[in-house]
Amino acid sequence: MILRVLEALKDNGGDSEKIEQMQHSLYESFSISERGALRVDWTSFASAAVQATLGLAAAGVAGGMLGGLAGGLRKLFGQKESAEGKAGDTSKQIEQTAGILKRETITRTVQHVVSIEQFMVTFRSLMDKLGATRRIYVLIDDLDRCLPDTTLDIFEAIKLFLDAPQCVYIVAVDRAVIRRGLELRYPVRTSADAHMLPPVVDPDEYIEKTVTLSVDLPILSDPDGRTILALTADDKDLSIEEANDIVYVLGTNPRRLKRFGMTLALWRQVAASLQSAERTDKTALAFPPMVNQENRKLFIKLSLIGYLNSALLAEMRRDPGLPGRLQATGNLAFAGRKPKKDAKAIIAHAMAEELPIVAQASLDPTLWRALQLEPSLTLVSGQLLDALRWFRARADDKSS
Repeated sequence: MILRVLEALKDNGGDSEKIEQMQHSLYESFSISERGALRVDWTSFASAAVQATLGLAAAGVAGGMLGGLAGGLRKLFGQKESAEGKAGDTSKQIEQTAGILKRETITRTVQHVVSIEQFMVTFRSLMDKLGATRRIYVLIDDLDRCLPDTTLDIFEAIKLFLDAPQCVYIVAVDRAVIRRGLELRYPVRTSADAHMLPPVVDPDEYIEKTVTLSVDLPILSDPDGRTILALTADDKDLSIEEANDIVYVLGTNPRRLKRFGMTLALWRQVAASLQSAERTDKTALAFPPMVNQENRKLFIKLSLIGYLNSALLAEMRRDPGLPGRLQATGNLAFAGRKPKKDAKAIIAHAMAEELPIVAQASLDPTLWRALQLEPSLTLVSGQLLDALRWFRARADDKSS
């Protein structure tokens, strides 16, 4: 992020030389040499071969033309023949031959952070030179797509390293992401401590100290949510009641409503296609999602659960008793569509006996809102298994 700011500054009239110095103050290159594989040094090989030929010729192993050639080569290399008639010392020939094999040296460059302090001083000096009328605006969006701890790192980098009078940062982020990041970085020891002890760092105080001006966008209303859903859900026959149920479970987050709307539209098209095929091949679906109001409600309810946690939906298919247990727990924890005061304790007690994948899914409050929709999963147990695998189940093939 810091390098992106520097590159933008360079492209918009910043001092290129100073900016390059700043980049070097962050990253200093150093080299590491590593031993590579053995290779043949062909120059040494050729030289050794010539020396060996000279030695053999001088020793009388070869005569005639080879002997004459050896004499010419000795003169060319400036080599004197010894009193014993040998061309050079044997030990030197061995040394030259050993030099034929050489090990390559591989050098790689490593970048290393060296001086944040120097960078801060130079960055503020560079911003001062822009003059009082010029500003640098940095827009940062989609922080809610980062991990909460990463979002916190970005906030701290802005405050500690890029804080300059003429530099303005506009950040779009959900406060809940900051809260979650602080919980991960400064966790309480036990669940009991969370109720008894104040947080190590108060999220609202942290945001107040980090952000100069905070503007909270208004929360969308339920009609706004229905409008967003209608843009993607192809809701020609999606009733207002069904749309209200979806908004009740998912809230009015635009991204979530759009994604579920597109998912629901696709699944409904698949269902319509299967029902059309049913008329052709005379094979009835075990669970036709769109034939009556009861099936439609169950289809939407399971679609929401699958959208929230597909692994939980798969576990429901594996364990036919799980939907009923979850529904019973939700009925105990909610009065109508509102959670009771001891809802968390009721859910925690019930989930203590479930598999970890189910217990983890139960931490999502939207799941329990989905379970409050009609029909109750304790009342439709007869058709529930077929509904869970509606796109595969056939009346004449219960094992599919």
